[in-house]
Amino acid sequence: MKLLNAAIPHLTVRQLQILNLAALGKSAKEIAIEIAITPRTVECHIERIRLILRARNQPHMITIAMLGSII
Repeated sequence: MKLLNAAIPHLTVRQLQILNLAALGKSAKEIAIEIAITPRTVECHIERIRLILRARNQPHMITIAMLGSII
């Protein structure tokens, strides 16, 4: 799936931060500790990012973000 420049969805700074950390292979707990929020909040952000990018799962979400030059 290719994202065109016009089709790149808007992500908040926090969502981009979490997406980058998830792409590095960090767990929700590790991300939570690093950015001082709860693991559940991280999971909510990841789910919202997944929906915004229309991804089936987290690996698909990261692939879409990388192919679309979002990260």
